[in-house]
Amino acid sequence: MKTLTADVFGSVQGVGFRWFVQRAGLRLGLEVSAENRIDGSVHVVARGSEDRLLKLVDELRRGSPHSSVERVDYSITG
Repeated sequence: MKTLTADVFGSVQGVGFRWFVQRAGLRLGLEVSAENRIDGSVHVVARGSEDRLLKLVDELRRGSPHSSVERVDYSITG
């Protein structure tokens, strides 16, 4: 099992982005958490297989319907 740590920047707070991340993680069979940061970003931690974590990164880059993602900084360890 690997761990993804990601910070998502853009208009990602107050638009249902954390709910979107939870749903995407559930759909991919991952353990996932998302929290708002004071700088306006959302911090995501997810655990699962590397291929599914990379699919989550793709989802994070696309964003939720009302978000506007500028960039996703991430690393996968384990």
